[in-house]
Amino acid sequence: MTRTFGRAVLAAGVALLLWGCQSMPEFKPDPKLKTASMGELQRGVAASCIKVQKAKQSASTAELSRPCGCYASGALKAMDKTEIGFYRENGYFADSARPKAQAAMNACGLS
Repeated sequence: MTRTFGRAVLAAGVALLLWGCQSMPEFKPDPKLKTASMGELQRGVAASCIKVQKAKQSASTAELSRPCGCYASGALKAMDKTEIGFYRENGYFADSARPKAQAAMNACGLS
């Protein structure tokens, strides 16, 4: 009896998980990325960097502005036109651009 109950609970859990995943909205990149200037792209990447770094460490926006600006500039300058186009279209870096972004992150003293 307990084995059957356990299976029923597991099945209910899986059903809830699947239902929860289906109700999550699909990620849609900001349409403004397609027409943004390189400066606007850099500001957006820097703002995302600040948000992520603030969650990782106890630093203020002012303390993170310079290293995140360094990161955004370095990462975008290292990318080729195809990688920039991928970012504009999808809102995240292509697999080929990630090592370049990581190198920029390291060069700017971020983790």
